[in-house]
Amino acid sequence: MLGSSASSGAGRLAVEHVLGRLAAGDSIETRSLLATHGWSAKFEFAEWRTFDAIHCRARAVFDPGMLRIAPMPVEELSAGKLCVGARIVAHSGSGLEAGELLVHWRNGDTGELATALVVADGADSVHRAVLPRPPAGSRLEYYVTAADLSGRRQSAPPVAPAASFSFVPGLSQP
Repeated sequence: MLGSSASSGAGRLAVEHVLGRLAAGDSIETRSLLATHGWSAKFEFAEWRTFDAIHCRARAVFDPGMLRIAPMPVEELSAGKLCVGARIVAHSGSGLEAGELLVHWRNGDTGELATALVVADGADSVHRAVLPRPPAGSRLEYYVTAADLSGRRQSAPPVAPAASFSFVPGLSQP
């Protein structure tokens, strides 16, 4: 449930108005997002301005214990191989769950996804997997998933498997 507090009456009333609209169902997407992640919002500011929006006030809110996956450019290796990499950091301090650091991939846009383990290469939280190069003119589609020992799970892109990265050897970077 959203909560609010403000240091002035005008700000408090404006926030209550916006939050009341959210609670009344005017923004189903926002309510669902907040409920899904168990977030609550607390606002402390002097006044609500005409150009303010709740998404602007909350844009810098983050999870200090987040599990972050930052994809890296695909590298073309010799012998028909590609290297997919990502920096994976468990900001919770709990460590990564080694068997859950995966790249899900396929050559082309149809067919079953294969899974490969990404392994640490010893440099700055970088993890990599070597995959077969797709046939000429085909693309590699992939996404990365990870879990940490605190129970957090994350994927890159965040909406995977509904969306994925794609790479055409010799032509593109994701």
